[in-house]
Amino acid sequence: MSADGLENGDFAKGKSRWMGDGQVVYLKPDGTISTTDDSRNSLLPPVASPGTGTTPAGAPAAAQKPGTTPIVEIKLKSTQFADFSQKFRTPKEMDTVNAEVTYKASQDFKMNDKAIVFDREIAWKPGTFWYWSALVHPKSDVLMRLDKRDNYMYKLDAATPGSDWKKMKVRWEDVGGGQDVTFHVLVTPGHGTLYIKSVTITP
Repeated sequence: MSADGLENGDFAKGKSRWMGDGQVVYLKPDGTISTTDDSRNSLLPPVASPGTGTTPAGAPAAAQKPGTTPIVEIKLKSTQFADFSQKFRTPKEMDTVNAEVTYKASQDFKMNDKAIVFDREIAWKPGTFWYWSALVHPKSDVLMRLDKRDNYMYKLDAATPGSDWKKMKVRWEDVGGGQDVTFHVLVTPGHGTLYIKSVTITP
């Protein structure tokens, strides 16, 4: 368990601290995605002086390519929620949690609304947040869930296939400091991909 909140929310250390579904991939400056970090140990050739074909005196031998950004790629499952999570201990002074996930959905992202995993009696809508005594699976494209020892906290959101990055935010009250919790990002049964750029949790 971490003693000071969620760690590695920018995935700079790969999937360190994170559990469950998803793999780290790399977002290039041009918006494309690669399974490898092409900027690492990749050098651009030196630029020659105009009309001379030679490298200017004192110029560096090579220049580093623009960097890539590590993100998490989660492939949807046909009949079950994909689950990406981290366990940590809330700081003693953290009674309120502000959680934010920056994500985007692939063009072919689509919920399998016939999946039997959904709790049909739960009619929560995208954009809402809930405190609940039971572990449930609402019908939602993507949601955050915070598991505490005495209840569960939820935030639902609707994904827009093929859209740009968007932020899912929530402010949960009365979380309780100094306790072990698990934070989840859950993605609907269906097909397509959800990409996560960052996760932050602050007081």
